[in-house]
Amino acid sequence: MERPHAPEESGQGEVRLRFQRLGDIIVVKDRFFPKENREELARSLAERFGAKSVVLDMGIEGEFRKPRIRLLYGSSTETFHRENGVVYHLDLSKVMFSKGNVHERRRLISLVREGEVVVDMFAGIGYFSLQIAKHTRASRVVSCEKNPDAFAFLVENIMINGLETRVQPMMGDCREACPWRVGDRVIMGYLDAVKFLEHAVAALRGPGHLHVHGTGKTPRELLDEVEVRLGQLGCTYEVLGVRRVKSYAPRVYHYVVDLRVDPRSAASP
Repeated sequence: MERPHAPEESGQGEVRLRFQRLGDIIVVKDRFFPKENREELARSLAERFGAKSVVLDMGIEGEFRKPRIRLLYGSSTETFHRENGVVYHLDLSKVMFSKGNVHERRRLISLVREGEVVVDMFAGIGYFSLQIAKHTRASRVVSCEKNPDAFAFLVENIMINGLETRVQPMMGDCREACPWRVGDRVIMGYLDAVKFLEHAVAALRGPGHLHVHGTGKTPRELLDEVEVRLGQLGCTYEVLGVRRVKSYAPRVYHYVVDLRVDPRSAASP
């Protein structure tokens, strides 16, 4: 459950809180949650909405995008979250989960065509991979992930959802683990994805689709980065669109660029 507004006082003096729910855990953002009486507010939230724990989200850090959290109420950060018929097992102290990407996950389902091989270069616990494997007729999904904690949850979540024959997990840095010339569609769900474009192009087995995530103040800002890099690689490409996924920071947004790329003219990584 999400509340659309930051904390504010109602006419009756009641504090309205912005939060989201993952499984049986409530997650509140540090910048939106009142600084005073946090533990008491967390306890009230948990009791009102039947949650076992309340977690303060203070962002992510490091190469593995590890969450910076504080447990305000309860004793566990581990949960099972269900989205669009897929079950995700995760520990919020070890791996991230953005509910703000839910519409992008559903949009990708509508784009994948029967028989496609989909390569997910930054699979995490299976955010995109499991939805595509569950709800499309892709022939298979190749899921690359180098964070050991996230990879362990990815493998478990593949089994939980009965997708062992549909998803191929690959442990390691996508620059090394991502197979060459196998994909029809490559998902780059990482905000520094532009840096890895040459490896995404190399993963295509012929003219195919790339979905490149990143941030910027405007769609043009990210698109310029993508086009400069593809030009350096010597790729023939067509921009199919740029979509805003969600707000990322004040006046900065998370976007995704959809492209059709012909890898045959590109230099090898």
